[in-house]
Amino acid sequence: MHVIHTGSRQPASAPPGNSIGILASAATGLVGFIGQQGGDAERILGRAGIDSERLEHPTLTLDLNQYCQVFEEAARQTGNDNFGLRFGQQFKPDALGLLGYVGMCSATLGDALRNVVNTFPVHQQSSLLRLEEMGEFYRLDYQVQYGAILRKRQDAELSLGMFFNLMRHALGQNWAPEKVLFEHPQPEAWHEHCKVFDAPVLFGQQRNALVFRRSVLDRPMPGRDPRLLAIVIESMHLLRGQAGTLMSFSEDDRTI
Repeated sequence: MHVIHTGSRQPASAPPGNSIGILASAATGLVGFIGQQGGDAERILGRAGIDSERLEHPTLTLDLNQYCQVFEEAARQTGNDNFGLRFGQQFKPDALGLLGYVGMCSATLGDALRNVVNTFPVHQQSSLLRLEEMGEFYRLDYQVQYGAILRKRQDAELSLGMFFNLMRHALGQNWAPEKVLFEHPQPEAWHEHCKVFDAPVLFGQQRNALVFRRSVLDRPMPGRDPRLLAIVIESMHLLRGQAGTLMSFSEDDRTI
């Protein structure tokens, strides 16, 4: 029997003020990266309504709408239309905080992706993360589903870059997916996307997704640590209270 674990479409719990949240670890290194791209970080964060001090605390919650806005604003002010793509390209799994360690400490890449999917509602609310089987291929779907967020191209590109880097953590820096899908229209500098993912990239699709062969799911994670994984999972339970009922984790890939 093939079991596909699916991320929740509903918020695990609401941050203060009933906004839709994302853990600040998703913005690790953002201030420095904006500076590298020639932007004014304080100005860009201020226009998006984000307090830069919150970025120093990875388990604090940011407003998801403001998080998406800050990357759109950064792309505009730096003149780098592929800002999100480049931010995701350099974003290492350990920088993702608890969610990153959930993946890195899992036994196999298959377990890593399932565990990340199952804990994702704690990391980011009103969003979809789903691992879907397609015969000899699998597809990792990602989508912000909060209707008030209309401009989310930069977030989609940086998020797939983050998941791509988690997979390369197990498969090596030369690994590439079969193809990459994005919901938004094809940007002007789309050739850079093909170069970053080393794969065909299709735009105007129904989903944002990485498509890859199922055989890669058996690859052991180099930093697998079941005891640390259990600690991180428990920390995410405590972080979001009732979200614990939504989460489980795998110690091996026998559930595929």
